[in-house]
Amino acid sequence: LFESLKSWDPSSNKDVWPLAYSRITGAMKDHIRYITKSDPSRFYDWITSAAHLYITINQNQDSFEQKIESELQLKEILSLLSIREKHIILMYTKEDLTFNEISKKIKISESQISRIYKNAIKKIRKSLK
Repeated sequence: LFESLKSWDPSSNKDVWPLAYSRITGAMKDHIRYITKSDPSRFYDWITSAAHLYITINQNQDSFEQKIESELQLKEILSLLSIREKHIILMYTKEDLTFNEISKKIKISESQISRIYKNAIKKIRKSLK
């Protein structure tokens, strides 16, 4: 993955996943070939099938990520947050800004940003329970 990120050019392709997927798949096949001294394709296909089966079986388990994915629930949760909390969470998660960068943008201290973010996350978790 890190090697993919090093060679990724965001100006030519905004999505890194196709490059990362092909590089990771190739690296896995190379490693399998090195370990088994044989063609890795069949073994790789078996691992991929097993992984998909595992994901399918474990999809029904309730996790924090699965609970928040419901659009209605997300809208309800976001309605509990103030505009400032929503703004900070979106800048931190979607825009991938640091607390320091956010504090410079909205002109409040980094510690206040951290406090607001943590309190907003507590509100979200509390409403999910």
